[in-house]
Amino acid sequence: MKSFEKFLTWASKNNWQIIENVLSEYNPPPVYRGRIGYFEDIIKKYNRIANPKLTTWFVVSECINNTDPNSFSWDEFKKISLNGCIDEIGKNTVEQWWDNHFPIIMSVENGLYEYYTIDAISGKIGYAFEPFFEEEIVAESLDDFFDKIISEEIILN
Repeated sequence: MKSFEKFLTWASKNNWQIIENVLSEYNPPPVYRGRIGYFEDIIKKYNRIANPKLTTWFVVSECINNTDPNSFSWDEFKKISLNGCIDEIGKNTVEQWWDNHFPIIMSVENGLYEYYTIDAISGKIGYAFEPFFEEEIVAESLDDFFDKIISEEIILN
């Protein structure tokens, strides 16, 4: 988690909004509990981690517990993918894939829908953007991911 702490320093210097949970802890959705490494602790501890324009954000408490039907839900990209399916086989494939990939960052920056996920089996971090959301591996672990953000190998707007 040391890399995440360094990331928080980087985020603060770049004017990101970082708000800790004050009243209670939140958990990831049940299908991911105990499966996404220390990102689960990040969800529990933070209400918001977002860029200054609120166009790129981590999927933490505020996002998971959002009930506003007019804003992005934590599983918005899964919903988009399911809407594009033409049959039950496609829907089952999408469901199974998302059962093993938790979206850790979502973005609408630059007019594109983008996300980063953590693979609940391997711990690797993937990246995808519209229109096809074909994911590529960008980091071998959460620590590697945060290190790459700090070193600007991965650019978060």
